[in-house]
Amino acid sequence: MKLTCETKALADSLSLVASVVPTRSPRPILSNLKLVASDGTLEILATDLEVAIRRVLPDVTVEEPGEVLLPAAQASNITREAPAQSISLSTEDQTCTIAYTGATYDLPCDNPEDFPDIPTFNEKNAVEVEAAELKKMIGRTKFAAASEQARFALNGILFALDGDSLRLVATDGRRLALAEGKATNKANISADPIMPTKAMDLLDRLMEDPEEQVQVELAENQVLAQSRAGTVCTRLVEGHFPNYEEVIPKDSDKTLKIAGTKLLSAIRRAALITTDESRSIRFALQKDALTVNTQTLEGRRASVEADSVSYEGEPLKIAFNPDFFSEMLRVIGDEEVEVRFLDSTSAALARVGSDYQYVVMPVQLQES
Repeated sequence: MKLTCETKALADSLSLVASVVPTRSPRPILSNLKLVASDGTLEILATDLEVAIRRVLPDVTVEEPGEVLLPAAQASNITREAPAQSISLSTEDQTCTIAYTGATYDLPCDNPEDFPDIPTFNEKNAVEVEAAELKKMIGRTKFAAASEQARFALNGILFALDGDSLRLVATDGRRLALAEGKATNKANISADPIMPTKAMDLLDRLMEDPEEQVQVELAENQVLAQSRAGTVCTRLVEGHFPNYEEVIPKDSDKTLKIAGTKLLSAIRRAALITTDESRSIRFALQKDALTVNTQTLEGRRASVEADSVSYEGEPLKIAFNPDFFSEMLRVIGDEEVEVRFLDSTSAALARVGSDYQYVVMPVQLQES
């Protein structure tokens, strides 16, 4: 194999693919990236046997096609630190040479034939989703998924497909995010696999053209998603996803309307004095007014008035973990958010437009 390509493009691609490589594995071969050069393109592959990625790098000058295994950490570090605009890779026997102006690295390599096979994409059971819409849906849900490994089904994002209707849902048991969109589903497939958050994050990063149609193949025990920049293949998360529709409040009678950035600003300022032991903020709501209060165990207090508030309903005081609201508001931006409440002990429901809902549980309200 012998090729030359633009350094930054290669460094960015290696960094993305290397994020799949496991930090520890009984199979040392998985610490490698597989590079396959042919016809002016370079494919870079990695897998941890649960999630796999194939990144396609175009505009590569390939003098000799071939394939090689490179240690992921070293290859990524070398290209990231290279100051030259172009970089070359060449192989001879079991050695790969990475070179640019003023520097040469020789890396011993494993046999590429020993690398696990990565499934190829099959359009038979594929649906299409516009990249811009899918990116927005992923961004609005992935932060709400559980991070604790023992939560099983909650460690992923539900990909609920019914006809042309698509829902992404994530929850950690304390908050729930639901984003709705459209899919082109010519095969009229209905499915609700749970995809690992790691795989959804990789797909998000592979969607470089917002106008392209991303294809998602739903197989029996895995999902493959393909954009022009590459493919992500993932095993499904085991377990049963909670009945999320039962979690969404139906009887809330108090409504707050405010721009997302204004609510985020008030929460962030009020939360500046919170601690790990006193990680809560309190909404004090009354006619067209919202004050966000904080009181810590050490006696620190804060009171922040939010701007441009519309509130209808009886006065209410309700406390939340500020992070749960802030993480949602950061992805909403300046769109108007409508938050509905019932009382100080019931879940609040935030809505943005007609295609996004976010449920968050309150924390125990401590009276001063």
